[in-house]
Amino acid sequence: MSQFNDLFAAIAAGDDAQLSSLLAQQPELVNTRSQAGVSPVLWAYYTGKTDLLPTLFTANPLLDIYDAAALGDQSRLLYLLNDAPALAHSYSQDGFTALHLVAFFSNNTAAASTLLDAGAQVDAIARNSQQVTPLHSAIAGGHFAIARVLVERGANVNARQERGFTPLMEAARNGDAPLVDYLLQHGADPTLAKDDGHTAADCAREAGHAEVTSKL
Repeated sequence: MSQFNDLFAAIAAGDDAQLSSLLAQQPELVNTRSQAGVSPVLWAYYTGKTDLLPTLFTANPLLDIYDAAALGDQSRLLYLLNDAPALAHSYSQDGFTALHLVAFFSNNTAAASTLLDAGAQVDAIARNSQQVTPLHSAIAGGHFAIARVLVERGANVNARQERGFTPLMEAARNGDAPLVDYLLQHGADPTLAKDDGHTAADCAREAGHAEVTSKL
């Protein structure tokens, strides 16, 4: 258990030397899971330490559907979905679908389309406190291309996540003018307010995005 904990700690700390040492001693650690069901590969994404992925891959991790999604690995997704189609709409232990992870981490439109073609639910709601849809995830990740694919596949542009946030509010807060324009053109409602009463315009204004505020 100690080396298991050390592995996840080394990733979170960005300690490549420690990670390399642990994997050299026990390469099978690369296929362990945290108590939340998160793999070392996905943990590198969650902690913003993707520069450690090459070190993790020296131990030849067996990528599951969620790892493959975060990586945007279309070939691995196709392989896994061919063997188990239900994975397209399955949820990870921490509450996300593969489509959420593609949308937030990879910006690979082909990978997103592969999941959607296999039956992934375009408006799947995360089964955790965030309650995001894949469109929320794409916008939070700054991935316009994925957002466009999701909207074209029928994503609800006015879906609400925790605290009532809509995709438009997230784009406005990020100051993403092209994405704000796109969402407005595709039915996003700028008059909607989140739980605290603030609208998308308020989100943009509070974040100092004057250009976006003027659009709303």
